[in-house]
Amino acid sequence: MAHADTSLTSPPPVRIGALALILSTRGEVLMVRPTYKLGGFYQLPGGCAHHNEPAHRAVVREVREETDLLVAPQRLLVHDWIPANPVRGAACGHNFVYFCGTFPHTTPIRLPPPPSDNRQPELDAHQWIAPEDLGPHCAPYQARRVHAALNAHHHGTFAELAEGHPIYQDKE
Repeated sequence: MAHADTSLTSPPPVRIGALALILSTRGEVLMVRPTYKLGGFYQLPGGCAHHNEPAHRAVVREVREETDLLVAPQRLLVHDWIPANPVRGAACGHNFVYFCGTFPHTTPIRLPPPPSDNRQPELDAHQWIAPEDLGPHCAPYQARRVHAALNAHHHGTFAELAEGHPIYQDKE
């Protein structure tokens, strides 16, 4: 029997985010600063998957567009659910963080050029940030997400989050 409250042909809108954890050989995290978000905070490189595009392909495309790095996702580290934001008109989102490799901190990073129509560029800066220094550079949920990704990477585990918070709590 079909559920009356769900539709496989007209499901609710959902964003799929594909993000990359890229480390330097010194253990720093590559972060980019978008111009379209308030606060001037940094975030992991990546972005939204296109219609019918799997997240593991979207992360390759987005990282190339944002940094000019050619990466290959090596392992899924994090799933982070984000609620809809009616103020911004954003649908709820499922963000997937993949480990995409380690690069020398001297690797050239090329941000996308500004649009030709005098609009602001999508990104205005990048930085390799030490894990212990993420707090002042990131929105709190973003710092929690990056720390969860680092923990999953270092321990060979997987983190499932909601707004950067673990959804499973230890009972110890």
